[in-house]
Amino acid sequence: MLLAEQAFRTHDTPGARGALLSTQSQPFAARLDEHRGPVNTVAFAPGDKLLATGSSDGTVILRSMSGHRTVAVLPVRGPVRSISFSPTATPSRRRRRAVPSSSGTSPAAA
Repeated sequence: MLLAEQAFRTHDTPGARGALLSTQSQPFAARLDEHRGPVNTVAFAPGDKLLATGSSDGTVILRSMSGHRTVAVLPVRGPVRSISFSPTATPSRRRRRAVPSSSGTSPAAA
């Protein structure tokens, strides 16, 4: 919705107007209201079984896509600007662990 709004504000064209209006016709499947601050980033895990959201409140929340329940709340120092999942589930030569980071860097080596 924010992208459609910015496009409309930048160039008031029929296409931008249609994109903005179409965002309002989509019903919400679930509300993500566990964060105390704005949600800055979202990521879907491979296989679409988990959703991660990162917020300015300094938390990453993992949610199950089936049932829309919270699986884990991971506190970090500072606002979360970027999160991602590993694109594959295969083990690498070096074990890596996911470390939420407020700087948006990749997972730290273990």
